[in-house]
Amino acid sequence: MLGLAPVEKAVAKAILNMSLRGTVFFESYVLSEVRGADILIIDVDMPQAIEALLAYRKIHFNDPTLIAIAIGNGGAPPQSEVQLPRPLLASALHETLSQIGAALLVDKEEATNTQAEFPDGRVLIADAQAKRVGDLRNALARVVGRIDLARCGQAAATHISTGALDVVVLDTGLEDPDAHSLCAAAKSHSNAAVIMLVDADASTDRNEAMKVGCDTYLIRPVNPLILQEVVAEYLNER
Repeated sequence: MLGLAPVEKAVAKAILNMSLRGTVFFESYVLSEVRGADILIIDVDMPQAIEALLAYRKIHFNDPTLIAIAIGNGGAPPQSEVQLPRPLLASALHETLSQIGAALLVDKEEATNTQAEFPDGRVLIADAQAKRVGDLRNALARVVGRIDLARCGQAAATHISTGALDVVVLDTGLEDPDAHSLCAAAKSHSNAAVIMLVDADASTDRNEAMKVGCDTYLIRPVNPLILQEVVAEYLNER
């Protein structure tokens, strides 16, 4: 954590211990310590905290593994997952950390949910934003038995190369490789349906998505009920 009032720190620690057990806390501006963090809670009303984050980003070339949560009413630093205004509500921080906690499972084997509507189905959710990954995973938890997660293009490509996916959900913000390349790869490696997530005003993204074989696209922020319905429709057609 960089900055925050003593009461806010206490609330954040309590929620982290409840949501992400085994958490180790850093309350230092030493960049070598920040290097070992997964989540950075930063006080955007404190110039020193923002300077430390920007220095970290410059030194470590925008390390995608660090998730930044901005607290305060100032301008959020680049690549922040979400900004929570002051006064900081414990409920809002708890919800954010719970959703991000789900996305931190990207490197762990996901257990099969035998109680899902389609227990044999397998879906990949690929999005650089950890909070969105958590939201989408939670939305599909009761629909599909196996959900794989990826927060960068390379991780998504690894999942796609297995050819074992039924549905692939790709955010157009992915890079190296980008979502359009990943869509083409998914179509060449399997019969998976591809759903692209696009901005409401990004007509170019929508046109490019359809050119590379995307089955459909959904506008961000995604309505979880619509996502459930679309994924269930594709799984039912297998």
